[in-house]
Amino acid sequence: GVRDFKVGAKSSRKESAEAFKVEKRSVGDIYHEDRIFLTSTNGFRLEVNGEQVSCLNAQRGPRQELVIERNGPMAHPVAVGDMIFLRAHTGNHLDVVGETVKARFPRKG
Repeated sequence: GVRDFKVGAKSSRKESAEAFKVEKRSVGDIYHEDRIFLTSTNGFRLEVNGEQVSCLNAQRGPRQELVIERNGPMAHPVAVGDMIFLRAHTGNHLDVVGETVKARFPRKG
């Protein structure tokens, strides 16, 4: 969820206040290598600055754009239960350690 514009992974609860809306520039299903935006319940988009991940504004620029990646079959759209990785404009993937979300490593997982 988002608190004080910082993004964290504090809970495994699935509540609407913890949810992000997935958006992309075109209409249709989401596939491997699609570029998306994650919008929090306050209308702000996830943003990557260096290694820092935050939700500071509602812009739709390069810092807010994430690339969907996954392992395995890629011919079908992303579905509930699929494991995905999110790559930032920096080339690093989002990762979670404890409650902290960062974009630190170019490798997946």
